Amino acid sequence: MKIAILTQPLRANYGGVLQNYALQQVLIKLGHTPITLEKDINQYISTTNLIIDLPKRIISKYILRRRQNIFSEQKHNQYYLNLRKYTKPFVDKYVNLNYIHEFTTSSIMQYDAVIVGSDQVWRPLYNTVSLDYMFLSFIPADHKINRIAYAASFGVSEWEYSDIQSSKYSKLIQQFDAVSTREIEGIDFCKNFLKRHDVVSVLDPTLLIEKDYYLSICKYIPKSSKKILVAYILDVTDEIRNHLEQIAYKKSLELNIISAHKNCSLYVEEWLSMFRDAELIITDSFHGTVFSIIFNKDFYSICNNLRGNSRFTSLLSQFNLQDRLFYDVKCINLNSNQIDWRIIEDIKLTLKDKSVKFLTDNLNSNA
Repeated sequence: MKIAILTQPLRANYGGVLQNYALQQVLIKLGHTPITLEKDINQYISTTNLIIDLPKRIISKYILRRRQNIFSEQKHNQYYLNLRKYTKPFVDKYVNLNYIHEFTTSSIMQYDAVIVGSDQVWRPLYNTVSLDYMFLSFIPADHKINRIAYAASFGVSEWEYSDIQSSKYSKLIQQFDAVSTREIEGIDFCKNFLKRHDVVSVLDPTLLIEKDYYLSICKYIPKSSKKILVAYILDVTDEIRNHLEQIAYKKSLELNIISAHKNCSLYVEEWLSMFRDAELIITDSFHGTVFSIIFNKDFYSICNNLRGNSRFTSLLSQFNLQDRLFYDVKCINLNSNQIDWRIIEDIKLTLKDKSVKFLTDNLNSNA
């Protein structure tokens, strides 16, 4: 079966890139051909149109003193090229990706199924323009294609949709053949606000493949001989940095603070190797927490209010690791009970089987 995947843009987000990679690997293992569709955000202008438009741009910038970049397309494209600098090599090598101009019915005509997910694909804050696409509004109701939401995430514990959005998407979600959410709260959201009552929760795709997949990706990165505290912090402040330095000193570890988005400084392979080699991990990232679990590392998660807390609470409650969650770095209890990774692996296996069964059953039912 040829399957189109819709997810957040694969840019400077390590977790977002790796969840898409993992979902593709699972689908390939199940015998399918997955292709991630992403809207091409590059701006184009023909030489003829640029010559015609150039005098207007010059006047706007130098005479009217407006914030005008004469070669705005070039600046726009260079910005996003820089943003993807550290993730693009991985995507080019490991992800089957197809850039399209627009999401239309014709853009998915060749596919047997479409999967929306994972990541915060249903959170309005992160999908101001693309939320319609994430509910497959561009596919007519009578078009015969298998529509599945896999581990779709709202990311938060409070409903953020307007009344108009709730009404609109409650109609579109009924057209899905199967719906699953990443967070347990998502089930209630779908039931109470979108009137969809058969939703189940499943694991983030990164947890569906074995650790060996990730180890093979970073196998050429030399292992660190030092004992490192890896702090994967998306929203670092001077106060957080000071507390991390104190923790590293107490634990006799070398502190290595890494981040994402505009502060990317590692290739995906290098990022994975940091989790592989860490002695201790502190993170305010959902996927930072996920990969701490995947690599069986001692870790502490810090709830990130801006980016959505329910992702942390839902994940850690599933693994009975709530004692690893804190709302402030200065509140971390370094004397938390040691994690029994045998129990965690057993839980993961059970949840993984349930999650893969969701995909298998709902792809096969319409094959």
